[in-house]
Amino acid sequence: IAIPSFIPVDDVLQVPRALNSQVTTSVGLKPAKSWYTLAFTQQTASFVQEEDLGANGAFYKLAVAGIIPKMKLATEETLQLMRENLFIVIATDNNGYRRLCGSLAEPLRFKYSANSKAEFGVRNEYSFAFYRELRNPAPFYNV
Repeated sequence: IAIPSFIPVDDVLQVPRALNSQVTTSVGLKPAKSWYTLAFTQQTASFVQEEDLGANGAFYKLAVAGIIPKMKLATEETLQLMRENLFIVIATDNNGYRRLCGSLAEPLRFKYSANSKAEFGVRNEYSFAFYRELRNPAPFYNV
């Protein structure tokens, strides 16, 4: 995927409902609020949506993930703050198709981990993911 756009759910007024697996109206944001992005290593991005069955029927395990190079204090502080919020994410794949991930009722969580190796030439990095189990697959976002 390309760089995901994300916004804290507290900054969102409304999320349009999907019709025929797509959303064609913009997500409504509160005044003076806008979408954010994370700078990450492009070849590490992923969008995964797996169907699974539970006691109440089908659900979808969704994750939008990537790797941020070089551990730095400012990055660590930002990632720690992000763990405290819930998000709506727009993930764009390599073909330019966008997916609306999450809603007001089912916002995505955020997690990260810091990784470093002792070997020379091995990068240190943060792995991150926006994730959640959803009742329905993430619709295409055609706005």
